[in-house]
Amino acid sequence: MPASASEEPVQQPLQLDALGPRGEFRARNRQVVPDVTGAPAAELSLVPPPFVSRAHSALRRAEPAPPDERVRRIAAAA
Repeated sequence: MPASASEEPVQQPLQLDALGPRGEFRARNRQVVPDVTGAPAAELSLVPPPFVSRAHSALRRAEPAPPDERVRRIAAAA
């Protein structure tokens, strides 16, 4: 049976992966984030405390980028 024109397509929830020092990390432990209607809008990766500790340690050890490089990165991300 074809869908009527008034029905909207079902969208998959947005996958919000954790960001670590080596890039994106999709955790097995995930939490659904609902929209205002209660429908799933996103799935948030929940990382264990050791992941957070290692990520923070790596950030503390990292050398900051030069100011002009930071400006370029911010502009590229916008």
